[in-house]
Amino acid sequence: MREKYLDGIRGWAALSVVFSHMRGIVAPHTTFTVFLWDGQLAVYIFFVLSGYVLSAGYLHNGRTSILVELAIRRYPRLTIPVAASCLLAFVMMKMGWMHNAEAGALADSKWLASFYAFPPSLSSVTKFSLWDVYFDPSTPSYNAVLWTMQYELAGSILLLAMLWIFRPRKARWGAYVFFVVTTSSSPFMSFVLGAMLAEWPPIKTSTLAHGALATALVIAAFRPGTISAPPVLSIIATLIIGSIASSKTLGAVFENRLSLFLGRISFPLYLTHFVVICSLSSWVCIEAGPVTAALVTVPVAIGMAFVFLPIDTAAIWSARKFSAALIKISKHWIGKDEIAAASVAGVQNERLTCGKRRS
Repeated sequence: MREKYLDGIRGWAALSVVFSHMRGIVAPHTTFTVFLWDGQLAVYIFFVLSGYVLSAGYLHNGRTSILVELAIRRYPRLTIPVAASCLLAFVMMKMGWMHNAEAGALADSKWLASFYAFPPSLSSVTKFSLWDVYFDPSTPSYNAVLWTMQYELAGSILLLAMLWIFRPRKARWGAYVFFVVTTSSSPFMSFVLGAMLAEWPPIKTSTLAHGALATALVIAAFRPGTISAPPVLSIIATLIIGSIASSKTLGAVFENRLSLFLGRISFPLYLTHFVVICSLSSWVCIEAGPVTAALVTVPVAIGMAFVFLPIDTAAIWSARKFSAALIKISKHWIGKDEIAAASVAGVQNERLTCGKRRS
């Protein structure tokens, strides 16, 4: 059974990332963080959710084939929409519609002005979309939010491999502890914590859940000096998701129509909003000021995400078809090898029998 509130959490986290990047136009020097514009925490919520969702199916029925299928799907599932978002940025750059440098200078935001300061080319956007986005983070980016993809791909494969290797429950929990300790300095910790949440579903205790959520949000808002520390963000994100999962009231909040709509467009929104900010929002900032730009950004970004949604749906469909085809081919060839091995064994047995009869 699909837990709908997880989609709602993902949707609000994606919107939080949009708000956090809007700060580059409206209030680039603001240091105080709250959940609605805490983009770093939102990204770690994505990571924990990925760990939860990727492991939940296997933990529910124990079929290792699920792990293989998910591992095969992961690259095309991520790459198709990622490449489409990069192609969108490439077209914008070629058309001269990226105004972030000028808007950044106007808003006194060196961060905003630093992007897309390289000549676009079809070869570079292709290479970046298919390879560099995962394996060479030093390459100039066609979409700055894609720094997370190296962790999404590697973290997913690491988690799926861990679940496949450590199948007995006691062995899995030992692996969880080992990987939490050894990956605590990186976002990979979040994927393991997500699997632990899926392994041990929270008990429905609303009072405790509300207290845990309030604590997590307070820590998130007042964490000076640790804003980028992976262990802190991983634990806060896990507390938030775990507390929502433990309360029917909180779960219902993230299952309303708005939350589910945001969840439906969450990945497209995450992938395309930065291109909107660096193009249209930056132009509006230059022409009409940062406040107007901020007011324009959210509805346009949501509209763009909705338009982009069929690409995301196609990516899911294509990844499943690719996985099914690859598994079918592998079974076909494995079957041939088994038949060949059986034939060889049969010939050898026949020769041995004939030899015995002759003797």
